[in-house]
Amino acid sequence: MWLFPALLLFLPGFSTAQDPITGPDMVRGQQQGSLTVLCPYDSSWKDYEKYWCQGADWSTCKILIQTDASEQLVKKDGVSIRDDQTDFIVTVTMEELSTSDADIYWCAIERTGYDPHFEVNVNIDPVLTTTASTMENFSSYGEDQTSTLTCLLGSRFQAQDTLNHKAPRPPTLKADVTSLALHETYSSGPI
Repeated sequence: MWLFPALLLFLPGFSTAQDPITGPDMVRGQQQGSLTVLCPYDSSWKDYEKYWCQGADWSTCKILIQTDASEQLVKKDGVSIRDDQTDFIVTVTMEELSTSDADIYWCAIERTGYDPHFEVNVNIDPVLTTTASTMENFSSYGEDQTSTLTCLLGSRFQAQDTLNHKAPRPPTLKADVTSLALHETYSSGPI
Protein backbone atom coordinates (compact mmCIF):
# COMPACT_ATOMS: atom_id res chain seq x y z
CA MET A 1 0.00 0.00 0.00
CA TRP A 2 2.98 2.36 0.19
CA LEU A 3 2.73 2.83 -3.61
CA PHE A 4 -0.56 4.74 -3.38
CA PRO A 5 0.88 7.84 -1.61
CA ALA A 6 3.89 7.74 -3.94
CA LEU A 7 1.62 7.74 -7.00
CA LEU A 8 -0.24 10.80 -5.74
CA LEU A 9 2.97 12.79 -5.92
CA PHE A 10 3.12 12.33 -9.67
CA LEU A 11 -0.53 12.99 -10.57
CA PRO A 12 -1.03 16.08 -12.76
CA GLY A 13 -2.29 19.13 -10.83
CA PHE A 14 -1.07 17.83 -7.49
CA SER A 15 1.67 19.80 -5.80
CA THR A 16 3.83 18.95 -2.86
CA ALA A 17 4.68 22.60 -2.14
CA GLN A 18 4.97 23.16 1.59
CA ASP A 19 3.57 26.72 1.55
CA PRO A 20 0.18 27.37 -0.07
CA ILE A 21 1.40 30.79 -1.33
CA THR A 22 4.88 32.33 -1.53
CA GLY A 23 6.56 35.36 -3.03
CA PRO A 24 9.58 37.61 -2.69
CA ASP A 25 10.65 38.55 0.83
CA MET A 26 11.38 42.11 -0.34
CA VAL A 27 10.68 44.25 -3.40
CA ARG A 28 11.92 47.74 -4.20
CA GLY A 29 10.30 50.46 -6.29
CA GLN A 30 11.06 54.04 -7.27
CA GLN A 31 8.89 56.94 -6.11
CA GLN A 32 6.43 57.93 -8.89
CA GLY A 33 7.11 54.59 -10.59
CA SER A 34 5.51 51.17 -10.30
CA LEU A 35 6.40 47.74 -9.02
CA THR A 36 5.08 44.24 -9.63
CA VAL A 37 4.99 41.37 -7.16
CA LEU A 38 4.58 37.74 -8.27
CA CYS A 39 3.16 35.34 -5.70
CA PRO A 40 3.13 31.70 -6.82
CA TYR A 41 0.67 29.40 -5.11
CA ASP A 42 -0.06 25.70 -4.91
CA SER A 43 -2.40 24.53 -7.70
CA SER A 44 -4.91 23.16 -5.17
CA TRP A 45 -5.79 26.80 -4.34
CA LYS A 46 -6.71 27.68 -7.94
CA ASP A 47 -10.42 28.33 -7.34
CA TYR A 48 -10.00 30.52 -4.26
CA GLU A 49 -10.01 34.32 -4.16
CA LYS A 50 -6.58 35.95 -3.70
CA TYR A 51 -5.89 39.35 -2.17
CA TRP A 52 -3.20 41.97 -1.40
CA CYS A 53 -3.19 43.25 2.16
CA GLN A 54 -1.20 46.13 3.75
CA GLY A 55 0.02 46.39 7.34
CA ALA A 56 2.81 45.05 9.53
CA ASP A 57 0.42 42.97 11.64
CA TRP A 58 -1.25 40.21 9.62
CA SER A 59 -4.31 40.11 11.87
CA THR A 60 -5.14 43.79 11.27
CA CYS A 61 -3.86 44.38 7.73
CA LYS A 62 -6.06 46.30 5.29
CA ILE A 63 -7.17 44.49 2.12
CA LEU A 64 -6.33 46.83 -0.78
CA ILE A 65 -7.53 44.65 -3.66
CA GLN A 66 -8.97 41.19 -4.22
CA THR A 67 -9.65 38.83 -7.13
CA ASP A 68 -13.08 37.37 -7.77
CA ALA A 69 -11.81 33.75 -8.08
CA SER A 70 -11.38 34.26 -11.84
CA GLU A 71 -8.43 35.31 -13.99
CA GLN A 72 -9.97 38.75 -14.57
CA LEU A 73 -7.69 41.74 -13.90
CA VAL A 74 -9.02 43.89 -11.05
CA LYS A 75 -7.85 47.53 -10.63
CA LYS A 76 -8.50 49.93 -7.77
CA ASP A 77 -6.73 53.09 -6.54
CA GLY A 78 -3.47 52.50 -8.42
CA VAL A 79 -3.25 48.81 -7.48
CA SER A 80 -4.11 45.86 -9.73
CA ILE A 81 -4.30 42.11 -9.13
CA ARG A 82 -4.60 39.18 -11.52
CA ASP A 83 -4.77 35.46 -10.80
CA ASP A 84 -3.09 33.37 -13.51
CA GLN A 85 -4.86 30.07 -12.90
CA THR A 86 -2.78 28.25 -15.52
CA ASP A 87 0.64 29.04 -14.03
CA PHE A 88 -0.75 29.50 -10.49
CA ILE A 89 0.69 32.98 -9.92
CA VAL A 90 -0.97 36.03 -8.41
CA THR A 91 0.40 39.24 -9.95
CA VAL A 92 0.03 42.49 -8.01
CA THR A 93 1.07 45.84 -9.52
CA MET A 94 1.29 49.09 -7.58
CA GLU A 95 1.51 52.30 -9.64
CA GLU A 96 2.33 55.96 -8.91
CA LEU A 97 4.35 54.92 -5.88
CA SER A 98 5.00 57.32 -3.03
CA THR A 99 7.36 56.93 -0.10
CA SER A 100 4.31 56.35 2.12
CA ASP A 101 3.71 53.08 0.20
CA ALA A 102 6.76 51.56 1.90
CA ASP A 103 5.30 48.98 4.28
CA ILE A 104 4.71 45.29 4.94
CA TYR A 105 2.22 43.69 2.53
CA TRP A 106 0.74 40.21 2.27
CA CYS A 107 -0.15 37.95 -0.66
CA ALA A 108 -3.05 35.91 0.67
CA ILE A 109 -5.69 33.34 -0.22
CA GLU A 110 -9.20 33.71 1.17
CA ARG A 111 -10.81 30.63 2.64
CA THR A 112 -13.01 29.67 5.55
CA GLY A 113 -10.93 29.77 8.70
CA TYR A 114 -7.27 30.78 8.59
CA ASP A 115 -6.17 32.44 5.30
CA PRO A 116 -2.80 31.24 3.94
CA HIS A 117 -0.54 34.27 3.43
CA PHE A 118 3.01 35.36 2.65
CA GLU A 119 4.78 38.52 3.89
CA VAL A 120 6.36 40.94 1.38
CA ASN A 121 8.41 43.94 2.51
CA VAL A 122 7.95 46.85 0.04
CA ASN A 123 10.64 49.56 -0.03
CA ILE A 124 10.29 52.79 -2.01
CA ASP A 125 13.35 54.78 -3.10
CA PRO A 126 12.89 58.55 -3.49
CA VAL A 127 13.25 60.12 -6.91
CA LEU A 128 16.70 61.57 -7.47
CA THR A 129 16.26 65.23 -8.24
CA THR A 130 19.02 67.69 -8.88
CA THR A 131 18.78 71.12 -7.30
CA ALA A 132 21.60 73.56 -7.85
CA SER A 133 22.25 76.48 -5.56
CA THR A 134 24.91 79.09 -6.18
CA MET A 135 26.30 81.79 -3.94
CA GLU A 136 27.72 84.80 -5.71
CA ASN A 137 30.23 87.18 -4.17
CA PHE A 138 30.62 90.59 -5.78
CA SER A 139 34.19 91.81 -5.80
CA SER A 140 36.15 94.44 -7.60
CA TYR A 141 38.10 93.44 -10.65
CA GLY A 142 41.14 91.31 -9.77
CA GLU A 143 40.20 90.65 -6.12
CA ASP A 144 39.97 87.10 -4.79
CA GLN A 145 36.47 85.66 -4.99
CA THR A 146 34.98 82.36 -3.79
CA SER A 147 31.94 80.75 -5.37
CA THR A 148 30.22 77.66 -3.97
CA LEU A 149 27.96 75.30 -5.91
CA THR A 150 25.90 72.75 -4.03
CA CYS A 151 23.92 70.00 -5.78
CA LEU A 152 21.33 67.95 -3.94
CA LEU A 153 20.49 64.57 -5.42
CA GLY A 154 17.34 63.40 -3.69
CA SER A 155 17.43 63.28 0.09
CA ARG A 156 20.47 61.05 0.40
CA PHE A 157 23.26 62.60 -1.63
CA GLN A 158 24.87 66.02 -1.69
CA ALA A 159 27.83 67.26 -3.72
CA GLN A 160 29.57 70.55 -3.11
CA ASP A 161 32.38 72.29 -4.97
CA THR A 162 34.16 75.51 -4.10
CA LEU A 163 35.99 77.53 -6.73
CA ASN A 164 38.56 80.18 -5.78
CA HIS A 165 39.28 82.63 -8.59
CA LYS A 166 39.92 86.27 -9.44
CA ALA A 167 36.84 88.42 -9.88
CA PRO A 168 36.11 88.97 -13.58
CA ARG A 169 36.40 92.35 -15.29
CA PRO A 170 33.06 94.15 -14.90
CA PRO A 171 30.96 94.29 -18.06
CA THR A 172 31.07 97.42 -20.23
CA LEU A 173 27.80 99.28 -20.20
CA LYS A 174 26.69 101.12 -23.30
CA ALA A 175 23.85 103.59 -23.33
CA ASP A 176 22.14 105.53 -26.05
CA VAL A 177 22.99 109.09 -24.96
CA THR A 178 20.39 110.60 -27.31
CA SER A 179 17.46 108.71 -25.77
CA LEU A 180 18.83 109.32 -22.26
CA ALA A 181 19.02 113.07 -22.84
CA LEU A 182 15.62 113.08 -24.48
CA HIS A 183 14.18 111.14 -21.55
CA GLU A 184 15.74 113.50 -19.04
CA THR A 185 14.54 116.52 -21.00
CA TYR A 186 11.04 115.16 -21.20
CA SER A 187 10.70 114.06 -17.58
CA SER A 188 12.59 116.68 -15.54
CA GLY A 189 13.47 119.53 -17.84
CA PRO A 190 16.66 120.37 -19.71
CA ILE A 191 19.95 119.06 -18.43
